[in-house]
Parts: sequence; C-alpha cells; structure tokens
Amino acid sequence: MQGRYGVRAARNENVTRMLKLWLVAGAGSLGGLLFGNDWVVIGGAKPLYELYYHLDLPSQQGWAMSCALAGCLMGSLLAGWMTERLGRKRPLVLAAIALYAMSLAPVTWVVIAEIFPRQIRGEAISVATTALWIACFLLTYTFPVLNRGLGSAGTFGLYAGICAVGFVLIRWLLPETKGKRLKAIESDVFNQERSADLKKRTA
Repeated sequence: MQGRYGVRAARNENVTRMLKLWLVAGAGSLGGLLFGNDWVVIGGAKPLYELYYHLDLPSQQGWAMSCALAGCLMGSLLAGWMTERLGRKRPLVLAAIALYAMSLAPVTWVVIAEIFPRQIRGEAISVATTALWIACFLLTYTFPVLNRGLGSAGTFGLYAGICAVGFVLIRWLLPETKGKRLKAIESDVFNQERSADLKKRTA
C-alpha cells in the first residue's frame, strides 16, 4: 500500500511540476509576443497581408492580427515541446520539409503545366519534367557526399544559397499565373518578350 501511495505521490508531483513549467513557459511566450519581436514582425507585415487578402473592415483586420498572435503563441509552445522531445536538429529538418511541401513541391508542377505556349506545351512539359527528376536524383545522390565533406551546417548552408538564387530568379523572371486563363498567360509572356526585344533594338 505504501508503495502505491508513493508512486501516486511521485506522479502527482511530476504533474504539478509540468503544469508549473507550462505556466511559466506560456507566460514567457505571451510576454514575448506582446512586447517582443513577434509583434514587430506581424506589425510590419500587417499592411501587406491586408492589401493582399483585401481586409478592408476593422473587424477583419483585428481578427487577422489576433490569429497571427495566437499562431505565434502556439508555435512557441509547440517548438518548446518538440525541441525537448526530439532535440534541436530534427524539428529544423521537419520544418524545412513542411515548408517545402507547401511551396516548391506542389507549385512547381502547376507552373510547368501552365507556363508554356500551346504549340510546344507537350514537348516543353516533357523536357521540364525530365530536367526536374534529374535534378531530384542529383540532389538525393550527392547529399550523403556533401554531408560527409561539408557537415550538416555546410550542406544546408549550400542549399540555402541555392534557394536564395532561386528566390531572386523566381521573383524577377517568373510571371504570376493566378486567376488567369492559359491564353492570357501565353499572351502576357509573349508581350513581355516582345517589349524586351524592342527595348534591346531601340537601345
């Protein structure tokens, strides 16, 4: 009997300690949100997402700001739990995979299917898909070699540099195709190329 009571007392003490820890962590996270870097970042992004999502009403703007702050709070709590259970490297790798799965992974195939003119769309999609899978093979094949030679930090630093170059190229060279029909995309691309040719000829 005494052994059972001792085990229960130890469990209750552990639960109490965990609740106190969560309370302190939550208060610290909330304080950081209200007076720290997260508030500054969200405030700086506020005019941009209000314009992009057409948040004209004060109620919509307030709701978006509240959701952003709540998301930061949940992210802080989740990140603390993940780093305690999984370590430091695994959550970073999982976050990179999640961000990739929501951005480049699906959007690349959409762009490949939309961006080429009708006359060469079939052949161009075949070439682009082949090039994409060759690049995926080279990335997968060379990762162990790079990881042994450069280490994890050097390898992912190299990938970050490649992503930075890709960001610049996509930002300045890839046209936006959202909400456009294939004919409109094709005409926009051709008009841009013609205007660029005219500028070169007249220069």
